[in-house]
Amino acid sequence: MFGLPNTIRNIRAFSQKQFARREERNREAKRRKTRRRLYAELCEERILLA
Repeated sequence: MFGLPNTIRNIRAFSQKQFARREERNREAKRRKTRRRLYAELCEERILLA
């Protein structure tokens, strides 16, 4: 039972790292999605103006 607290700490740090990475990916995806939507709206406005 000697290495157990250390293992728990490592698992906790690892899960926090995973969580941070997932949050970053979600933010990136959201940014990409909004950028795509803005680009689509811009294209629609161009088409309407043309």
